[in-house]
Amino acid sequence: MYIVQTDSTIIKKVTSAGVVSTFIDINAIDSNITTPAAIYFDSQTDKFYVSDQFGYISVITSAGALSRSIPLPNFPSVLGVVVDASGNIYASDYTNSLILKIDTSNTVTTFAGSSQGFAEGTTTNAKFNSPYGITKDTSGNLYVADQGNNKIRKITAAGVVTTLAPTLSSGVAATFDAPTGITTDANGVLYVTEYYGRKVSKISPISP
Repeated sequence: MYIVQTDSTIIKKVTSAGVVSTFIDINAIDSNITTPAAIYFDSQTDKFYVSDQFGYISVITSAGALSRSIPLPNFPSVLGVVVDASGNIYASDYTNSLILKIDTSNTVTTFAGSSQGFAEGTTTNAKFNSPYGITKDTSGNLYVADQGNNKIRKITAAGVVTTLAPTLSSGVAATFDAPTGITTDANGVLYVTEYYGRKVSKISPISP
């Protein structure tokens, strides 16, 4: 497990036995990263993707060498990052309520979202409110912790945005209170952490 310390530029490594060590000081490798916010490891390329709260994404190898340093327009606070099977990076732009796409040539476009708010729709017809964590499933769908709207949003590969949760669970309306972290396991189960709700929610199963 790798942990970003938001009050420093140190990334910690925790082994399965619980041994904690310093993996890297990301700022020493990429000086653009001053306030790291999120980390994602892509097993396909054996690389780490680290986002910064002031508009950069750093790509580093598992050996700790800098591969790419990507500046993002409008200095977004990127609080979530994930990579698809083709090497495209998707980032949650918390500041501008957008989901950004960065291709392998470092070209940055808006994949989903427009202005702050809430709306279902396709690509820029949809709206988010301070999106935080982001993850994916094996079918190429993205899942976003839409913090300001207290919802979990699903984005298909075609850019169609819908609300995955909250939904009725055992006849009781499930709720979120500032969802932030989100990840999925090998079985397609989503796990969501909440900043104010102070709980971890499990969403199972998710549709491909």
